[in-house]
Amino acid sequence: KAIDLIDEAASRVKLKTYTEPDNLKELEEQIEEVQKDKEEAESKMEELKKALEGEDLEDIKTKKDALSEKAMALATKVYEEAAKAAQENNGETTEEEAKDDKKDDVQEASYEEK
Repeated sequence: KAIDLIDEAASRVKLKTYTEPDNLKELEEQIEEVQKDKEEAESKMEELKKALEGEDLEDIKTKKDALSEKAMALATKVYEEAAKAAQENNGETTEEEAKDDKKDDVQEASYEEK
């Protein structure tokens, strides 16, 4: 019986180390989405560069507007993700914030040299 218990415990430990984290798929999807957004932005930037080589002002304006729109969409997405992360933390402070709070606890003192 003892050997069976040890074997079962060892199997549980192995399973925990071999299973994927719960949010791994979500993170992979986010990475794919970010890569897709990056490729789209780079594509729009290349289109604008090509348009700048020509003299068609309307084409340049159209490409510039498309790039600006994509940049605004990316900035909005970043802001929303940051707000979501902040909301998930629900006031939890990071180590850096805690250090900053400690810095504010400084008290002035006077001393005399003898």
